[in-house]
Amino acid sequence: MHGTELFQTHPILVTGAAGGTQGSTGRLVASLLLKQGIAVRALVHKLDVRSDELRTQGAEVVEGDLLNPASVQAEMQDVKRAYFTYPVADGLLEAATIFSDAARAAGMEMVVNNSQFQGTPDDPTFRDPRYAPSFRNLQHRLADRIFDWARVGAVHLQAPPYGRRYDHHSPRRRGRCVPRSRDSPGKSECPISKRLPSRRRNSNGEGDDRKTG
Repeated sequence: MHGTELFQTHPILVTGAAGGTQGSTGRLVASLLLKQGIAVRALVHKLDVRSDELRTQGAEVVEGDLLNPASVQAEMQDVKRAYFTYPVADGLLEAATIFSDAARAAGMEMVVNNSQFQGTPDDPTFRDPRYAPSFRNLQHRLADRIFDWARVGAVHLQAPPYGRRYDHHSPRRRGRCVPRSRDSPGKSECPISKRLPSRRRNSNGEGDDRKTG
């Protein structure tokens, strides 16, 4: 099962799909996938006019809580790929642990994690928790490791903290994902909707031999 058939049978789970005041990346991702004709399961914290709009666009809308293990497990039924984002609030590490644990149990083949800028792969301090410039950045670096340890095909989007501007860096993910570039601002090259090889490696370069469907 490949291509569009995969995503019609197994929707992509998008967290933070209703959007908010801190970037609304989940809402943007959901809308982009829907425009490509890809089935989306949109996770929202509460049902309101924003979730109604997503449903009108064709999304399957579910109300849930990333800090509730039972809720997250239910939302992952029949899902192979997911987009994880968490607001600037308490609970990031708990949510990452709950989500990665449920993804592992569900046999997830890819989780795209909206992280925070941590340097570039050629930097010796890249992703090193000892060099985190802030407590929030440290939390993101630890959350990234949680997803890597779960071996769920984690892809980390390294975006600047919301509300700041970086003119000399493009957010990068080690190995295979650049969220945007100077030539195509706002466009994502992240392979959440692309076919994967049968063998993949996580961001630490460790092989994962589980079948990807």
